[in-house]
Amino acid sequence: MKKLNRKYFTFIFATFMSVLMSCIMSFCITFYQFGFVDGVFVKFLSAWQFSLPFAFVVAQFVAPVVRKLTMILVEA
Repeated sequence: MKKLNRKYFTFIFATFMSVLMSCIMSFCITFYQFGFVDGVFVKFLSAWQFSLPFAFVVAQFVAPVVRKLTMILVEA
Protein backbone atom coordinates (compact mmCIF):
# COMPACT_ATOMS: atom_id res chain seq x y z
CA MET A 1 0.00 0.00 0.00
CA LYS A 2 1.33 3.41 -0.94
CA LYS A 3 1.59 5.77 2.02
CA LEU A 4 0.70 9.44 2.02
CA ASN A 5 3.27 12.19 2.27
CA ARG A 6 4.34 13.14 5.82
CA LYS A 7 3.09 16.71 5.32
CA TYR A 8 -0.48 15.36 5.68
CA PHE A 9 0.24 13.73 9.07
CA THR A 10 -1.43 16.38 11.24
CA PHE A 11 -4.54 16.54 9.06
CA ILE A 12 -4.94 12.74 8.92
CA PHE A 13 -4.20 12.33 12.63
CA ALA A 14 -6.73 15.01 13.60
CA THR A 15 -9.33 13.53 11.26
CA PHE A 16 -9.07 10.06 12.78
CA MET A 17 -8.98 11.51 16.29
CA SER A 18 -12.05 13.68 15.76
CA VAL A 19 -14.09 10.86 14.19
CA LEU A 20 -13.26 8.36 16.93
CA MET A 21 -13.50 10.74 19.88
CA SER A 22 -16.75 12.37 18.76
CA CYS A 23 -18.28 8.94 18.16
CA ILE A 24 -17.29 7.59 21.58
CA MET A 25 -18.27 10.76 23.43
CA SER A 26 -21.60 11.10 21.60
CA PHE A 27 -22.46 7.51 22.45
CA CYS A 28 -21.47 7.87 26.12
CA ILE A 29 -23.41 11.10 26.59
CA THR A 30 -26.47 9.80 24.72
CA PHE A 31 -26.46 6.58 26.74
CA TYR A 32 -26.01 8.51 29.99
CA GLN A 33 -28.86 10.86 29.19
CA PHE A 34 -31.38 8.35 27.80
CA GLY A 35 -30.22 4.82 28.67
CA PHE A 36 -31.10 1.92 26.41
CA VAL A 37 -34.51 3.07 25.20
CA ASP A 38 -36.23 2.78 21.86
CA GLY A 39 -34.61 5.12 19.38
CA VAL A 40 -31.38 5.59 21.34
CA PHE A 41 -29.33 4.68 18.27
CA VAL A 42 -31.05 7.38 16.21
CA LYS A 43 -30.46 9.89 19.02
CA PHE A 44 -26.79 8.84 19.11
CA LEU A 45 -26.42 9.31 15.35
CA SER A 46 -28.05 12.72 15.60
CA ALA A 47 -25.69 13.75 18.40
CA TRP A 48 -22.70 12.42 16.49
CA GLN A 49 -23.75 14.24 13.32
CA PHE A 50 -23.92 17.46 15.33
CA SER A 51 -20.63 17.00 17.21
CA LEU A 52 -18.39 15.72 14.41
CA PRO A 53 -17.88 19.03 12.57
CA PHE A 54 -16.99 20.78 15.82
CA ALA A 55 -14.62 17.99 16.84
CA PHE A 56 -12.98 18.06 13.42
CA VAL A 57 -12.30 21.81 13.50
CA VAL A 58 -11.07 21.75 17.11
CA ALA A 59 -8.81 18.75 16.45
CA GLN A 60 -7.18 20.53 13.50
CA PHE A 61 -6.06 23.30 15.85
CA VAL A 62 -5.36 21.25 18.96
CA ALA A 63 -3.40 18.34 17.40
CA PRO A 64 -0.23 20.34 16.65
CA VAL A 65 -0.25 21.87 20.14
CA VAL A 66 -0.71 18.48 21.80
CA ARG A 67 2.04 17.01 19.64
CA LYS A 68 4.48 19.76 20.73
CA LEU A 69 3.55 19.36 24.39
CA THR A 70 4.05 15.61 24.13
CA MET A 71 7.45 16.05 22.51
CA ILE A 72 8.49 18.21 25.48
CA LEU A 73 7.64 15.39 27.88
CA VAL A 74 8.91 12.39 25.88
CA GLU A 75 12.47 11.55 24.90
CA ALA A 76 13.11 11.42 21.17
